[in-house]
Amino acid sequence: MLKYLYTKYPPKVSYEFNEEDMEERIGHKQVLMKAITHYHPDRQVNFGLEWKVLCGEITKILTVRYETFK
Repeated sequence: MLKYLYTKYPPKVSYEFNEEDMEERIGHKQVLMKAITHYHPDRQVNFGLEWKVLCGEITKILTVRYETFK
């Protein structure tokens, strides 16, 4: 899921995406938390309302997935 997300909708803020790291630790709590910070709507100030809303929805989905690991 994260690999698709980063390739289809890459974050517009600076980020580091290591594809090998994602494949090894897919679903890991730290990887999900990093993705949540990349897509958090509060960090998407200068990219338009449509992108901010999309990032809000992406963040909701990632947060639900992250909470399953708690």
